[in-house]
Amino acid sequence: MASTTTIKALGTRSAFNDSAVLTALYTISTTTADPTDSPGQGTYITSQAVTLSTASAGATICYTTDGSTPTATAGTCLLGTTYTGAFTLSATATVNAVASKSGLTNSGLLTSVYTINVAVPTDSPGPGGYTNTQSVTLSDTTPSAVICYTTDGSTPAATSPGTCSTGTTYSVPFNITGTATLKAIGTKVGLTNSSVLSSTYTFTAGTPTDSPGGGSYSSAQSVTLTSVTSGAAICYTTDGSTPTATAGSCTHGTTYSGAISVTVTTTIKALASKSNYTNSGVLTSTYTISSPGGTFTFDQGVASDDGFTTGTAWTTCGAPGCTTGVNIATGQTVIVTAVFFLGCASVTATITDSQSNTYTQIGGALSGGTNTCKGMWYAKNITGDSNMIWTVTFNSSVPFRGISAMSLTPTAPSAVLIDQTVNGAIDTPSAPVTTGAFTTVAADEILVTGGVDMGTFTGLNNFNSQNFTIPAGCKSATGIISMGYQIVTAVQTAATVTITSQFSSSFPFAFGLSTFKD
Repeated sequence: MASTTTIKALGTRSAFNDSAVLTALYTISTTTADPTDSPGQGTYITSQAVTLSTASAGATICYTTDGSTPTATAGTCLLGTTYTGAFTLSATATVNAVASKSGLTNSGLLTSVYTINVAVPTDSPGPGGYTNTQSVTLSDTTPSAVICYTTDGSTPAATSPGTCSTGTTYSVPFNITGTATLKAIGTKVGLTNSSVLSSTYTFTAGTPTDSPGGGSYSSAQSVTLTSVTSGAAICYTTDGSTPTATAGSCTHGTTYSGAISVTVTTTIKALASKSNYTNSGVLTSTYTISSPGGTFTFDQGVASDDGFTTGTAWTTCGAPGCTTGVNIATGQTVIVTAVFFLGCASVTATITDSQSNTYTQIGGALSGGTNTCKGMWYAKNITGDSNMIWTVTFNSSVPFRGISAMSLTPTAPSAVLIDQTVNGAIDTPSAPVTTGAFTTVAADEILVTGGVDMGTFTGLNNFNSQNFTIPAGCKSATGIISMGYQIVTAVQTAATVTITSQFSSSFPFAFGLSTFKD
């Protein structure tokens, strides 16, 4: 049969009924079967090996990859390539194919579009959170691909494959120095540009660390602050408030530039800040300074009444109503000694200053001998004044008044202990005056003492054979009232201590000593 034919047949025999009719259709194809391709049209990021086939045995397949249409006659390709085995597509291409066989009509046309894209670039170390500048490397698995990138949020482009039209052409690793979004594409001649890589690098300044670190110490500490973020500004406070900063500039607090001297119990708060970085967390570190030692600042205000004029008040600047005081810093501890002549009977006194700080009287009452009465007061963590003036006010008119004040900055003003030792019962000392004995409380105590005399006051000594220091200006011109201090280290706990005053000769007036002990 040379053409499609339907055959019908039955069987017959004498004395038998005829059989059923057999119907059979024989289709004789006159057209070659269409070719198929594998893996088939689609989008790929690597070269593809393409195979072609047809169901028509012995047929020839003719194909093109340049967009033209192949032609063939009776099994012979007239335009295109005769398929003999798999071929490779390494760039975007359209495969056209037709099958042909002698005696049959050519197949229909197979058209498959193979899109070969450049692989999406990859970045290292990759998106994430960082505390310092990152060196970024870009790579692409497509051989010889060009990478175009941006870090300003714009999208890179290559309108002509293989050449960047927007963005920077990658050649070597580059630095990302602050929070930024990296975008990159791969491009290559003959291939479709890759999809866009988008990686966000987030930078946060490293929370500062302090050295030696918060804790309890027995002496002043030199505190250093550091951040792992290079070039970050560190802003800190020591008053309990929280520092703030914007883009590397402190808006509240102090910009750290060198070691911080911590002489009293202090909480340091610190943060790090840098442009294009998120501010760090806040470091909070408390330094508890639990005993004396370290550096002490002493200031002195002193005045005296050189005659027997009676009155109820006197000030450190020389007379009631005077205006020239001394500079006293906030946070200090102040010890004031006040005296008057002719005994203590029925006389009380109060201490005030120009900042209305509250003073506590040591021992609770004036004390002394027959001729001289004295008292000692203290105030801790005072409000300072650049022109501080102290005033002693008695409840009645008294002669021969005097007042002296000394301020110091101990390392733990909240832990100050007060004790008093008085010897004011000597009328005409012909030898140094010695306080009564008292007991030390702990090692490294601070002792401040004050007294009164009528002559040249030469010193305070005989405490562990060490001399007390008498600050400049600590006594009046006639020596009526004086104060001195001693920073004594390694004092034996529970030791019995006396303090002795030293005069150049005998004087007709009494001398009293009181001691402030930390």
